[in-house]
Amino acid sequence: LSAFHTACCKQKAANGKVPDAISTLAFTAGELQSIHGVSNGAVALCKKVALRYVAFHFTSLSATPAFSQLPAPLMGQLLRMDELGTDTEEHTLIAIEPWLREPGRSAADVVEALEGLRWAWLPLEAVLQLRRMNGLLYQFGCDDGVRRMIDAAVALICWSRKRKHEDEADQLTCPITFDLFEDPVVAADGNTYERSAIEAMFAFGNNRSPLTNEPLASTQLTPCRQLKKLCDAQRMAGAYIGTRKRIFFGSLELPDESVSKVLDEWPGPRVSAS
Repeated sequence: LSAFHTACCKQKAANGKVPDAISTLAFTAGELQSIHGVSNGAVALCKKVALRYVAFHFTSLSATPAFSQLPAPLMGQLLRMDELGTDTEEHTLIAIEPWLREPGRSAADVVEALEGLRWAWLPLEAVLQLRRMNGLLYQFGCDDGVRRMIDAAVALICWSRKRKHEDEADQLTCPITFDLFEDPVVAADGNTYERSAIEAMFAFGNNRSPLTNEPLASTQLTPCRQLKKLCDAQRMAGAYIGTRKRIFFGSLELPDESVSKVLDEWPGPRVSAS
């Protein structure tokens, strides 16, 4: 790195120009050696330092002309880096807009570079917007590779959401009854169970943990009020959605008293039987 710095100083003295980080990335190893006269190890280190520098200053450098000239494999490498200086993947998409809109940019380049994007971290609407009118990838929308990339991203996001909802549902169900908690309590093993289910086990003389089968230090149960509120909200949401579907398809002419109570208490849009 010291040799690289010395070579840069010599080049500045010769023509008043110093290769910036982006230019250093664009140079091949042979070009760097011929320009700076440094070893292979120094060249590799210089390119590594330059890569991290560009990643860290990704947003500010994205407006420079040299940024738009970066080759697709290098852009993909930058997008994969943990040091990328953007807050979210949406900000990353905004930052690479000049690169995507560079005249002559091919669909193959776009697909190769955006393989490094963390698609699962993007909102679904942001991905769908890419191919719409005025979207970043609208001009490439007819390309099969771009279409497959977007379709795969949508499938990945939907799968991630499904897994998240399943994980959340698992946290709201009793490991004994596998039903949504009604009266969740924490046992001595630190796990949460439905009160009636764990008390029934105690009544039969079973004082072992249902999950670990280890003896419980005591049969004391502590109510979990926050979890109960979450389960009640989940139950109300399910009742509301089910009622709305039945009303829509005409199988329910007039809601009974319990259904009307759910609809009155639900903060979402109103649904009438008519």
